[in-house]
Amino acid sequence: MQEVDGETYLTFSHPMTKEHYIQFVALVGFDRVQVIRLYPEQGGEVRLPRVARAKVYLYCTEHGFFQVK
Repeated sequence: MQEVDGETYLTFSHPMTKEHYIQFVALVGFDRVQVIRLYPEQGGEVRLPRVARAKVYLYCTEHGFFQVK
């Protein structure tokens, strides 16, 4: 993750095939949740708003939820 233009730019190297891909990224903060839907064969990148002490989770269609450190 890196800061770009006041947002967090998250990149990940994960298969994005039709059978195995990251289905969504969830940003969970104290007072908000934002879910960004991803699609097969899409690039492994997403821009998220900056939220203090928020946690970011990814959902893989094959392996389930995991937290981004």
